[in-house]
Amino acid sequence: MVGDPVTVGDWSDLADRVGAPFTERPAYVAATAGLPIGGRGLPGVTTAVAGIVDASGARAVLGLRILGAGPLRFATSAGHRLGAASDALVDGPDSADALLDVLRRERLPLTFDRIPTDSTFLDALRRRRDWQLEEQVVDESPVLTLAAGDGAHDIRSARSLKRLRTALRAVEREHGPVEFVTVSAPEELAARWADLRRVSAARTASMSGRIDYLAEPLSALVESTLTAEAREGRLLIAGMVVGDTWMAHEISLRSGRTLHSWLSHFDPAIASGQPGHQILAQLADKHDGLDFDRLDHGIGTNGIKNAWSGPDSYSVSRVRAVPAGPRGRILGAALRGGDIARRRLRRAPKQTED
Repeated sequence: MVGDPVTVGDWSDLADRVGAPFTERPAYVAATAGLPIGGRGLPGVTTAVAGIVDASGARAVLGLRILGAGPLRFATSAGHRLGAASDALVDGPDSADALLDVLRRERLPLTFDRIPTDSTFLDALRRRRDWQLEEQVVDESPVLTLAAGDGAHDIRSARSLKRLRTALRAVEREHGPVEFVTVSAPEELAARWADLRRVSAARTASMSGRIDYLAEPLSALVESTLTAEAREGRLLIAGMVVGDTWMAHEISLRSGRTLHSWLSHFDPAIASGQPGHQILAQLADKHDGLDFDRLDHGIGTNGIKNAWSGPDSYSVSRVRAVPAGPRGRILGAALRGGDIARRRLRRAPKQTED
């Protein structure tokens, strides 16, 4: 623990108060323990939680993975290079500053591979003269906002929706009737887990450089997070069943009235039916009944996300922050050197999904 001890209950209450996504909640952070960073097992990795707590409860929490030892320690966010944006969970600018004070006393440099550019914590880093900050905008997260009564016809043209209906009928003629279903309870997730893994494996095998998050070693992270979120009523998986076979899905987790999309896959056998578009059309049409009005597609853009998003998209940044001072300059140089060396060895696969 760095700073004040934080209970799971206080952490969860803070996440509920500020409307945090799943990557900032206890279940996800706990599940990242022991995972390789960037697909590589690195020695000396430990997990920690940095917290600020007062009489009212938790005010700031940041899940960390700490590498190295002694004066050469540095920290990444718990979700570093795991395919989703990560941020510190804070209830305001003062709490962000208090958290940075704790991290500075620990002399702990920070790295985020993806953090929302409008993050309160990042804003605090920008203001501070006692931290050296390097920031680069590296990606975008498309967002779809829906008003009450909106549906697919408010997002896509009549011609586009007609093409989708035609494609769906072609799938039905070749493969059998299509049904769109949802999964939200823990027992429903357990019953469909093998189907989710099968479709994920089929889709990622058909594409170069994609990570299968439902295969080892990452499947435990996904399964434990989804199960914990399902128990709290925050899981929503939209699935497409063709004949009697599960063939496509969009895995999302709730935060208030926002759905945060995490992973989506389809079986290449029905690619011509445009299953990603079909599922998003269903979600748009049924969003009132499913109790959400905002769909955050997650980091990365593609044709499907762009077609089903609007002007509310936001940017994400890569951040390196080091406590100011001579030692900070040495650590900053070491971090930059390691990053350059890794880029020379290999280019990391893009970690967005379909």
